Amino acid sequence: MEKVLGIEKSRRLPTFHRRTFASWMSARGTKPADPTTSVTLFYSCSVNYNEPQVGRDAVSVLERNGCVVKCPAQVCCGMPFLDGGDIESARRDARKNVGSLKAAAARGEKILVPQPTCSYVLMNEYPLLVPGDDAKGVAAVTMDIFEYLASRNAEGTLNTEFPGKAPGRVSYQMPCHLRAQNMGFKARDVLQTVPGTAVSVIEKCTAMDGTWGMKKEYFPISMQFAKRAVKKWRRQSRMCSRRTAHFPRCRSKRRAGRSPFTRSPSSARPTEFPKNARARTRSKASLGASGSRSRLTANNGRYRGEAEVTPSMGQELLRDLGKALQLDRRVARDARMFG
Repeated sequence: MEKVLGIEKSRRLPTFHRRTFASWMSARGTKPADPTTSVTLFYSCSVNYNEPQVGRDAVSVLERNGCVVKCPAQVCCGMPFLDGGDIESARRDARKNVGSLKAAAARGEKILVPQPTCSYVLMNEYPLLVPGDDAKGVAAVTMDIFEYLASRNAEGTLNTEFPGKAPGRVSYQMPCHLRAQNMGFKARDVLQTVPGTAVSVIEKCTAMDGTWGMKKEYFPISMQFAKRAVKKWRRQSRMCSRRTAHFPRCRSKRRAGRSPFTRSPSSARPTEFPKNARARTRSKASLGASGSRSRLTANNGRYRGEAEVTPSMGQELLRDLGKALQLDRRVARDARMFG
């Protein structure tokens, strides 16, 4: 891998699942229960291939809140191409996704994204890559999934019946690309609707930035950032029983950064909490399994007890909310492209 693709040999790569989220959704179909609204899910590459359970959890939570969840045809958001300077390939993917999502936008449906980098791209990059009313329409209805759930809670329509065991103190990592969307701490706010939950927010870049942190030449620099985030997490882990974060990229990076570190509190993705909190009342409820491994409180349907809430490792592929450095690079790039 290192000699052929330039990927640092020490980097722990995300798990690849043969049964993707898209194939699961296609076989399962739409199963609304007393639907009151329709939403479109842009599930992202990392959820599709690396963290399909994140997508399944998202569908479960949305359907529990009366949503008909639709997943139209979609390709990568294009951020990997943007990071590599391949603007034409990014524009090609943007055109495909806008063409597929514009119908949902025309119907006024919200386009929900569980991966912050992807939602950032749909909202901010698409109107620049493929200028026009269609791209603007898609951008206008795109939301981070927790931003949507928080809005439902604000209007009093979020189902907050969580009869299961309280998760306790949770440490939550705020992704860089989510911070860039200036929406506040929506994931924290939603997690705290689960009774008995206290969330501590960590704002430390993990320096993965999609494939940037995987490359041999940038690996040492990215690890310097990752170690700072891990240090913060370790301090909080003494008080928190769980850890979580939006992105798999962030979670994978934390693992690499801590290498010899112990696996104290269990880890999980934010979408698992609302689902897990209610499902734990059912014996052997499976909520946080990512493929064959559960990051939160379930493993192949068996409750494991206290978990450490972490970013979806699978989502990790989806472009960890790039490190702070990337944001500066992107601003400069956009200025050159569209300036």
